[in-house]
Amino acid sequence: MYLGGGINTQGSNLFSTQASEIHGWQYAEILPYFTYAGWAAILISILAGQFVMKKGCRIVNIISLIISSTGFCLLAISNNKILYAVSITLIVCSLVVYSNLIPNTLMNLWFPRTKAIALGWATMGFPLVSIFFPSMFLLLMEHFGFKYGFLFFSGIFLILALFTYLVIKEMPEEAGAYPDNDKTITREQLNKAMEEKLHYQSNWTIALLLKSKTMWLTGISMGLLWMVVVGIAGQWIPRIVSLGYKREFAIHLLMVNGIIGLFGSYIWGYIDQKLGTKKACILYGFFYIFELLCLLFLTSKNAMYFVTVVAGIGTGGIANLIPSLIGTIWGRWDFSAANRILNPITNFLKGSAALVASFALTKLNGYNSMYILFLLFCVISIILLFLLDDTKIGKTD
Repeated sequence: MYLGGGINTQGSNLFSTQASEIHGWQYAEILPYFTYAGWAAILISILAGQFVMKKGCRIVNIISLIISSTGFCLLAISNNKILYAVSITLIVCSLVVYSNLIPNTLMNLWFPRTKAIALGWATMGFPLVSIFFPSMFLLLMEHFGFKYGFLFFSGIFLILALFTYLVIKEMPEEAGAYPDNDKTITREQLNKAMEEKLHYQSNWTIALLLKSKTMWLTGISMGLLWMVVVGIAGQWIPRIVSLGYKREFAIHLLMVNGIIGLFGSYIWGYIDQKLGTKKACILYGFFYIFELLCLLFLTSKNAMYFVTVVAGIGTGGIANLIPSLIGTIWGRWDFSAANRILNPITNFLKGSAALVASFALTKLNGYNSMYILFLLFCVISIILLFLLDDTKIGKTD
């Protein structure tokens, strides 16, 4: 989730900046490639979701990691925009699988009742991105250059594919463990549950999901919030620089953002567990409205530290609230069936963040216009969440 989150939120800025500097391309021209790749990932996400239901998470994760490794190899040798676009497409299409579809499915299988707190811990990789990923990336580019820096990433993903093959288990029962670590369950009950899960066929077909009002309200509301999170994070450094501050100061604030985000992940998981997921998501939407107002009006150097703390708390929530809401409504048994459609919908909207940013930067009044658009998306999301009935409609245990 750390690497996927880094590429997801920072890649559009960092990769585009490096490519534009190396090849002399226009930054605003190649920035939308990430959005187009995100749209292509919709089909991949649906296919991967189908594959997960038939073959399980492990093999799908291995394939996605190998595809990502291939994408970084092509990126390392890209010398024209077509090859660059192909490499970005492979990287983005694979990351929606290994950093989103697979871990969210595994977390709901391993922690069906305590998913909120468990996700709060597990998704700390997402805010860690702001602490280490930009510095790590720039260090690699400085010491190894464009080609070998991206080949390093390619090797990392091959190692992760091997790790998945050797270590990852689909269900806690396969590892001799218990869902939610609930040891009141007998070994016989555990084996029976595993056998039943292995042969379970969900009634939630794609056609049924597409007809479901609950599915659309869930997907659009959370996808819009994810777009806002990624849009703010992806343009964080250039926004700070545009205010007249040095790039080093912007990177410093981004690292502070990530440190605060570690606590934010747990905070939103705790709020989810205490208030319920729907209420936590609505509160999250209001929180982002507050954050956007801060970004619009608080621009002095001292105020930027307060804005950074607020942004850090927000960044830590989205990665656990989305799977938690899906798990709340569809449960452990039907999570995979619902997520094969909800994952591409939320990723489609999230992937549109770079396009919205590019549109605001080139056609409107820059970053303030972008923040106003994001604020409107938050309002729409909150309205949709109020309309959402979060009663469980999946199979009960």
